[in-house]
Amino acid sequence: SDGVGKHFFPWKAAFFSMTRTLKGFMPSPPGGSAHLATRTWFYDEQILSTIKPGWQVVICGAGFDTRAYRMHVPRGVRFFELDLAEHPGVQNYKRRQLERNGILSAPNVTFLPIDFKTQSISDVLARGGHDPKQPTVFVLEGVTMYLTRESVAETVAAMKAISAPGSLLLCELFDARLLTEAARDDAALGPYWKFVTMVGEPYSFGVEPAKMASFWTKELGVKIIAHKTPEEQRDEWLDTPGAIVIDDGLLPHGGICHLFSLRLK
Repeated sequence: SDGVGKHFFPWKAAFFSMTRTLKGFMPSPPGGSAHLATRTWFYDEQILSTIKPGWQVVICGAGFDTRAYRMHVPRGVRFFELDLAEHPGVQNYKRRQLERNGILSAPNVTFLPIDFKTQSISDVLARGGHDPKQPTVFVLEGVTMYLTRESVAETVAAMKAISAPGSLLLCELFDARLLTEAARDDAALGPYWKFVTMVGEPYSFGVEPAKMASFWTKELGVKIIAHKTPEEQRDEWLDTPGAIVIDDGLLPHGGICHLFSLRLK
């Protein structure tokens, strides 16, 4: 459960009580609940098992991410929340809600607007006080599938350029079969296409599972620390004491999302 996130959407319970009416408009994709749960758990575990005093955590496209406020991290860990400059309302609303509920008492959190298409992540972070001599965990959650192969490579290269030894990148890769015409008609994957088409953000990048390792290691020059397949994600989450999963009987995200922890340097 997330005791912080509830402050961003106080109307959430009332909204989801309308699911029957909204079902055709906002589909609940197969494996969607398991996907969100397993992805959050994996990234959280990677962060908490890695960071030490003085480390930095950069949340790219932070939105309503709550890690900086709900995680018990070592003293001296700094968080940088990067969010889209063209949508300042999200970051402003988030800060107001945190302050209103007495949560934003964290001097270790820095909010930075960024235009990922025109601005360098290194320049933006430098202005915010990021120290390239200290290790960093970069969290690129729910992003790569909307980029291109070239832009993923450029992003990773930019992160490597400002990373101290030991720095990590946490992100996912989608199976390239999601990009096929057959996937749009698939019972498990079709609803995902329906949703992203509705919101105007279609999928644009994926890699065949057999080629994912070489994509990271040979093409981008990073080391794979952990790789969780859809099957491993579900099995590990269900075996975790105290874990709560809304089980619809299907693999996380229709079985096409692979989670990675990558050593940048």
